Amino acid sequence: GSCSLLREVSSLNTSNTTNMNGMFKYCSKLKYVPLFNTSNVTNMANMFNTDTNLITIPQFDTSKVQSMSYMFQNCSNLTTIPLLNTSGVANMMSMFSGCPKLDDNSLDNILKMVG
Repeated sequence: GSCSLLREVSSLNTSNTTNMNGMFKYCSKLKYVPLFNTSNVTNMANMFNTDTNLITIPQFDTSKVQSMSYMFQNCSNLTTIPLLNTSGVANMMSMFSGCPKLDDNSLDNILKMVG
């Protein structure tokens, strides 16, 4: 499935959601997403994969997330991301591959959290 025509997302009740794998994959017109309750999410793999117009994301609660692999792959207009808690993340494979505009400070902050 493709969400290539999706331009905006309303707030969703995600308080019980544990898996957001591929939730917004290929949403190429999406620039922003609202802050969702992600306090129970363990999988954010591919969540924004190939969202070529995504500029940034809100400060999601990622305290329980274990996988962020390919989360922002090919987000070619992503310029900043907030500081995300990656203390429980076991897989970050290709998390930012194909993100040429991502600000170095954002990457440094994420890498510090991995520690």
